[in-house]
Amino acid sequence: IRCFWYACASLQVHEKSILIPMIPVTLLAVECPELFEFASVFSVFSLFPLLQKEGSGIAYIAHMLILFATQVRWNALQSLLGALKWSFFVGGAALHVAEVFLPPPPSLPYLYPYLNALLSCSAFLVCLAILYAQLWKETSR
Repeated sequence: IRCFWYACASLQVHEKSILIPMIPVTLLAVECPELFEFASVFSVFSLFPLLQKEGSGIAYIAHMLILFATQVRWNALQSLLGALKWSFFVGGAALHVAEVFLPPPPSLPYLYPYLNALLSCSAFLVCLAILYAQLWKETSR
């Protein structure tokens, strides 16, 4: 849980700092697969501005397609968590579509990286809430 707080609220935030909390989340993949698929998709999504700047947009698209093909459960809309997760996925896809077809206004040249950071931080706070709920459930047994 501390790793997510570090990634969301550290003094010097770097795009790659999200890789630190992915280590314990990967260890929890068997117990909480929805958390793993949500966190893994949004950890890659949060890296998009860095990958775009480095010219790795094609690799990003390929990786996201592989993540969606292998990890994301398509029938997850029955639960509240599944609906919330899919709303974040649709929001991320809409942000990418807007970035391709709508240039940012001249007064806001960094609009899309800021929106990416806002959506990513919101997703990581949802992951943090899921972790706290899991912790609460485990300690109340």
